[in-house]
Amino acid sequence: MSKKVKNSKGLSAKQKLLLTNMFKWCVCVAEIFVTIIMITGIVLLVMPNAKMKLLSSPFGKHFASYIIDKDSYEENVHDETFKKDEVETNDELDISKFEEYTTIALFGIDARGSEFDNITHSDSIMVVSINNKTGEIKMVSLYRDTLSRIIRNNGAVVYDKLTNAYYLGGPQAAINTINTSLDLNITDYAVINFSGLADVIDLLGGIEVNLTKKEMQYVNGYLVETRKITGKKAPDLTQYGDNIHLTGLQAVAYCRIRYTTFYDEEGNAINNDYGRTARQRSVIKKLVDKAKAAGAEQLLSIVDIVFKGQAEEKTFATSLSYEEIIEMIPHLVNFSLIQEQGKTGFPYSLDTKTIHGGSMVIPTDLAYNVTKLHEYLYGDEDYVPTTKVQQISDTIAAISGMKKRELAEDKKNN
Repeated sequence: MSKKVKNSKGLSAKQKLLLTNMFKWCVCVAEIFVTIIMITGIVLLVMPNAKMKLLSSPFGKHFASYIIDKDSYEENVHDETFKKDEVETNDELDISKFEEYTTIALFGIDARGSEFDNITHSDSIMVVSINNKTGEIKMVSLYRDTLSRIIRNNGAVVYDKLTNAYYLGGPQAAINTINTSLDLNITDYAVINFSGLADVIDLLGGIEVNLTKKEMQYVNGYLVETRKITGKKAPDLTQYGDNIHLTGLQAVAYCRIRYTTFYDEEGNAINNDYGRTARQRSVIKKLVDKAKAAGAEQLLSIVDIVFKGQAEEKTFATSLSYEEIIEMIPHLVNFSLIQEQGKTGFPYSLDTKTIHGGSMVIPTDLAYNVTKLHEYLYGDEDYVPTTKVQQISDTIAAISGMKKRELAEDKKNN
């Protein structure tokens, strides 16, 4: 009987041939893999906005996790003290309606050093609703002087200006106040101070605004204090008119104006605190437009400022975990900001009155305004406020003596 010929290692010729073919196949696969990596690298170097496209792809979160350092984020940005499980919502609230949305509270503060986390008033307060399916984002400014039922962290209740909620108990008290007053289910927040906002604007190359002579004068006036708050430098403005370029610090000063008229893109005149919040939304919209048109290098520089360089100076904080931020990256890159005329400042139906020696914004009435808010943020046209909101609404009406006043759009339908 004949025997199969084997090589020196005890393998038959057939087995050796099989191993040789497998080796060649593995080398071929490796070459293809290396080629793909090389092509990807070349594309990222020469193709405009290639990194942005990568971020918005299904691989975006993996790319983002490579860019954003987890340890720096957890140490300098993430607020581990925020107690999500202790956030208050109204008992009757159907939270299932919020499952398709991510709703976050945004606070802008004029912090000085150690005051970042406490005894600080929220200079701007916004509710941001993100549609998880479409990527659409709707943003509403809550007027800081709105008469509100504030819940302190110890459970005590006081009726005062909304801006004082953050002062009395930080983001926890502010979110509890917003949730119970507006029938919302917010469990996360982000806060940025003036210094951080100025850095972001500068990294995006500044912004252009239409500026009246009065606004120019107020910007220069606010720059004096803003320079002291932030420790940053910026020259006074010397020109006014259309498309005036503002640096980061100048834009921050512009956002603080409340004593002269703001003219929006449609030419509507908006005054007082309503004008200030309109300016803030206008600046954010310009930042959004710039960010969407920016190259990846600019955005990565912003990441460095916001997520890393905060050991000495706190500029930004959020309750969102590192994993939550990474998961949101692909959706946020392609988002679209929706701003509906007349729906971006809350309350919509309002009046003003001096109460306890201070001028306050009075919702007329709160329950009616909450219905309109849910219609705008979530498309719920028949929303019925909870008993808690109705009770708060009745109390505000009793304190102010002001009754319900429907918007023109609803008067036409009646």
